[in-house]
Amino acid sequence: MRSPRAIDTLLSRSAFALAGAGRPGRELMAHLELAAATGPAYVCARFREGRAFARESARIDADYYRRLWTSAAADVGATVTDHPAGILSFQHGDRRSLTQRQWTTLDDVVTVRASLDKVLVNGLLRDVGVPTTSYVECRLGDLTPAVELLRRSGAVVVKPARGTGGGMGATAGVSTMSQLRRAAVIAARRSSTILVEPQVPGSVYRLLFLDGELPVARHYLETFPRTHILLGIEVADVGVASFPFAALHCRVILDE
Repeated sequence: MRSPRAIDTLLSRSAFALAGAGRPGRELMAHLELAAATGPAYVCARFREGRAFARESARIDADYYRRLWTSAAADVGATVTDHPAGILSFQHGDRRSLTQRQWTTLDDVVTVRASLDKVLVNGLLRDVGVPTTSYVECRLGDLTPAVELLRRSGAVVVKPARGTGGGMGATAGVSTMSQLRRAAVIAARRSSTILVEPQVPGSVYRLLFLDGELPVARHYLETFPRTHILLGIEVADVGVASFPFAALHCRVILDE
């Protein structure tokens, strides 16, 4: 494993030039960062294992959601038909509905896509008086706003600004410039811009609203403590605490 200083030099001098090449450049940059941190042998092994994991994860997820929805349908006396691609159809009298994994017909596709835009959601919450933390949005090629926020806050969380949920591409416990650059690389794989927020100690709660009511509010997980180890956590499509088959890829990066 190379030293953090060598990795930081790679990112600063050469790889950040790839930021202007769009998503392919950001993807290549992430692979360069991983290769510099762990070596080519690990990258090759990770690539092979990643394919196998994706197949197994899809199988486990499909089985879990099939059992979950089938059990829920049985509770209300609905019939279930299993279709390809994890789609299930339900019928109860003359009423019909569809699901695919966690997706339902309760929310339209525009609402779902809007919910994955963290900048938009922050703005909507503030418009109705819900307090949110401060944040900055920036691009991989210019992290100046993020650097300034890091200096003011001491520790930040870096995540893709749009298109992801469930912690995908997010890194907590970022407290140094080296960590910030590398966390930005992870987030930029999934979004053209990144969101950087002060890290706030405390618990996280998942709130489930149905027809304007709040039937479920559950404790999700504790925030990550500040430490000399930076954890870049990739969550495989499902929430950590909500589903027993959630799978984590933890990248441990030693700080200086």
